[in-house]
Amino acid sequence: EMNVRGVTSATVFKSASDKSYVLCTTSPSRETHMGEMSFISPIASRPMNVPPQLHRSLWNLKKAKAMIAGAVSPMGHTIALIEETGRIVLMHLSPQNCGGLEELSPVTLDQKLVRQRYTSPTSVRFCESNQQLYLVAIDTDGTVIKKRLEIG
Repeated sequence: EMNVRGVTSATVFKSASDKSYVLCTTSPSRETHMGEMSFISPIASRPMNVPPQLHRSLWNLKKAKAMIAGAVSPMGHTIALIEETGRIVLMHLSPQNCGGLEELSPVTLDQKLVRQRYTSPTSVRFCESNQQLYLVAIDTDGTVIKKRLEIG
């Protein structure tokens, strides 16, 4: 079995303040060396170095297994991550005082997908319908999880 390391998915999104960011999921997700933990980082409109305080490793996931996919809600307030174990983790994002975003404590859904080493980046998505926010996730066995989330 191949030991996967590095970025497993990347999602570009706009925050509630209309700034561009990238959410990267990684394998392994629990390592503390730079670049091995899932993270959020701003994207500049021109080439530049990102100030270290704006690059946010998702430290709240340090006990998690490898994250294989991620999605961001349309308004940029919530992220969903799929762990290789099939667990789905939600995290609310809020603005940091020094700029950038910070993640709040993770919440794990009761429902689970099958264990999988890889998945399509389209396997987890947020959608809005009738002013409601939904998370939809699907695994390689065809299991679909749809969860209505509170907005705000």
